[in-house]
Formats: sequence, structure tokens, C-alpha cells
Amino acid sequence: MQWPKWMHRAKTQSEGSTSRLGAPPRCSGRILLSHAIEGSIRHTPDSLTVFPAFVVAGRKRQATCSDAAWFNGNHLAVANMYGGHLRIYRLHEDSSGTPRRLELLHEKGGLPLPEGVTVSPDGSILAAAHSLSNEYGVSLHAIESPSLALGRTEILSAGREECAFHAASFAPDGRHIAYTVIGRALSVEVVRLKDRAMTCRLDRFPPSLAPKSITFSADGRFALVALSFIAGPVDSGNYGGGMLSVHRFDAESGSVEADPVAQYRATGTDLGFLDMAIFLPVSSGATYRILVTDQANDLIPAFSFDAAHGTLRPDGIFAENLSFPHGVDARADGRYVAITTFGDDSIHIATVEAL
Repeated sequence: MQWPKWMHRAKTQSEGSTSRLGAPPRCSGRILLSHAIEGSIRHTPDSLTVFPAFVVAGRKRQATCSDAAWFNGNHLAVANMYGGHLRIYRLHEDSSGTPRRLELLHEKGGLPLPEGVTVSPDGSILAAAHSLSNEYGVSLHAIESPSLALGRTEILSAGREECAFHAASFAPDGRHIAYTVIGRALSVEVVRLKDRAMTCRLDRFPPSLAPKSITFSADGRFALVALSFIAGPVDSGNYGGGMLSVHRFDAESGSVEADPVAQYRATGTDLGFLDMAIFLPVSSGATYRILVTDQANDLIPAFSFDAAHGTLRPDGIFAENLSFPHGVDARADGRYVAITTFGDDSIHIATVEAL
């Protein structure tokens, strides 16, 4: 596998270390179930030769189980980047409602580096964002009813040279889809599904930071962009300093306002190599809770966004001791959170214990 030039960056000096997200923990979770991916590439002969490792905060990891998206109640769509597949799982609970196991229902393989995954609100379309693929940037896959098998494939956006389409997210009403592009060019783009017209494009970001993901609040009022350094095959020396940026979203026009409502920029080693981020579906008045994956620190930090006052602040640690967490999504009722981890090629199901 050949890495494009933008992934080989000169070593830069990182900021000094500070205490981790110093706010007292308020939003917390607990892992209830961990599921190792069947047929993981980590167990194949010469795995590290065939599937090169990225360096995150001085540690190497492979790009395996990359993202998950809940749909149709207890079902999960899961992307596996080096595995080259999209899978559909069903979560089974015991009589007390505790997650017991994940059952693999369907797989669609042979796909070029699917990294981000999202499912339309009506559960009929799965969208995948692909890294470093000339054919696919964002692909759409019909979810057949009632089997939930993945059907025909459509290209929403073709791949671009030396670019990775990193994450995708449907707007809550299903009329638009947003995705992020990193690499030689950086952008956040929104497309209207009805006619495939681009309705918005953001392309100005703080120096050295790339838009890793975009997601929407359940009420459709806000979009959240997570920005961070780009991992590569060599150590960049950048271990922290990621950013979260909240913007107003016009669901009718499909436009994300360029000027943010609120931002949070970490210092020191906090928020290292952010990837996927979400709004939790349950909000309290004008307060929205946010979860984000922090690969460098093996954490899922939580944040609180106060829409009335335009503030975005740390709100504790939702989950820790994870191995390079990359993907995160919450079930529609907010009860469970799915987390995918690169380090052990696994899916973890957590419950929200405190808000």
C-alpha cells in the first residue's frame, strides 16, 4: 500500500502536557459488552506487511474496525477499513435488557477502505466514506427489507487523488448527507440527496488541523465538526490539541454556517487524534452532550454544549482504557453507545450512566 505525500509530514513540536480534561466527571458511561471482529486481519499471516500501521502519539496501530451506526432499534452497521467490508449486526439483550451478544447478520466485502459509516433515518440507505480510493469517496448501499442485507451500490461522490473521505452523517430529516475530506485538500461538504446537488462546502480550518468528522444534533439545529491532526506512517510529533466546533445548521437549505457558535481547542496532550464525534440524542433544555473519540489517550471524552450561552466545555470522561477508539454512535433512544477500536479490532457497547 502506497501512502500519498500528504501523510509524510515533517516532525513538529507539540505543546507541553497538561492535566486531562480537568472538569469533574459528569457524563459517564460503562462498557457492558465487547465483541471481537470475526476474521480480523490482525490474525492473518504477515499482517503488518500487508496492512501497514499508522503512528498515533508515538504508538503504531492498524486501521481495522473503524465506525458504527445504529439503525432499526438494535441493529448496527459497522465499517472495517482494512477488512474492506461493511457488516450488519443485531444486538441481543437478556431478559433484564442487558446487552448479551452481537450477531453477525450480513457482510458486504471487497470494498476499498471503508472508514466512516452512517445510516439514513428511515433505515433504507447505508452510506460509507472511503479513504484513499480513486473509485469511491462516498458510496451508498441500499438496505433491503426485511432481511437488512446490503443491496445495490451507488457512488454519491467519487474518490479524489491523495484524499481520504473520512466520515459521513445523514441529517436528522434524511434530506441531506454531510461528509469530511482530508489529505491534499480539506473540506466539509453537504449534499442534497434528492438531486445530488452540493448545498454547502466549508474549506477554511485552523492551521495543521483537518476536519475528521461531522455530525448533527437530533433536533437538526446544529452541526458538530471534530478537527485534529492526520495520522500517518511516521510520527508527526503532534500528540494533542484537537478542536471541536459547533455550527448552526439550516435543515431546509442544507447549509452549515461557516462561523461557529462555539468552539473548544484542547491544549497539551488532550484531544489527541480525534476521529468520530456525536451529539447524544437526549438533550436537557438548551444543553447538548457530545462524545468524541480520542485515539492518542485511549478515551471517549464528553463535552457539554450550552446553546443558550454559546459555550462548549469538557464534561468528564465517558469511557477509558480503550485501544485506539475511532468510531462512536448512540442508539436513537440514547440508552446505548457503540464504540469501535482500531487497536483490538472490536466493537464495544456502553451504557450512559450519568448526565
